[in-house]
This record gives sequence, C-alpha cells and structure tokens, in this order.
Amino acid sequence: MHWMRTIFLALAYLGGAGFIAGTLWSLLAHGLWGHPAGPPPHLSPEEARAWTHEHPGGIGSPHAMRWEDIRVALREQRWAEVWPVALAPLGGGLALVCVPASFLVTAKHWWKGALGLGIAVIILVRVYTALWGREH
Repeated sequence: MHWMRTIFLALAYLGGAGFIAGTLWSLLAHGLWGHPAGPPPHLSPEEARAWTHEHPGGIGSPHAMRWEDIRVALREQRWAEVWPVALAPLGGGLALVCVPASFLVTAKHWWKGALGLGIAVIILVRVYTALWGREH
C-alpha cells in the first residue's frame, strides 16, 4: 500500500505545481496582456510588443478576458487561449483529492482520509456550481 501512497503524493505534488504555475501565468499574462492567451502565437517578438501596445489589457479594456469569455473558450475547446486558467483549478483539484486519498490508503485511522476526501468532494462541487452553475 505504500506504493499507492507514493503515487497519490506524486500526483498531489504535480497538482500543486500545476496550480502554482497556472495561477502565476494567469496573473502575469493578465497584467501584461489583459488575458491569459497573450498576443497571437505567430507574431515575432517585435510584433508582439506592438500588439501589446495596440491592444492594452486590464479592467475596462475591450481586450480583457472576462469569465464568460473563458466559459465560451472552454466550451469551444480553444485550449490555447485558456490553458493557464484551466490548469490552476485542475491542479488544485488534483492536489485536493490526492492528499486525502494518500491518507485513506495508508493511514492507521482510515476514516480521517475518507473524511478529508469527502470534504474535498464537497469543496469541488461547491466551486463547480459557483463557477458553472446557473446565474440567478
């Protein structure tokens, strides 16, 4: 059972790294370009700098990416535009599930791992309904 714990903890570390990388990339990209995708990928560095000056981002900018734009991009499977935004919650969710799962398979008191896993599921369901649920 220790090999299962090792796998779950490795997945938790990977999820945590994904959460950190996605969050930092999203914050950096939003600060520079106003949305996570940045300038179009086919531009040279000079053209990308010019594009950034022509299309300023930030709050109130017509080029800023809003939550509804992210939802539409995910539905249309335009992953290149929103991968950092998707990476952060997916990594966080993976870490949130794998840490209690590692306790569930190896802990002396297995119920603590089950309780943690139940709490993780409740948190993930609440976040999902807050972000994707119907708006009232």
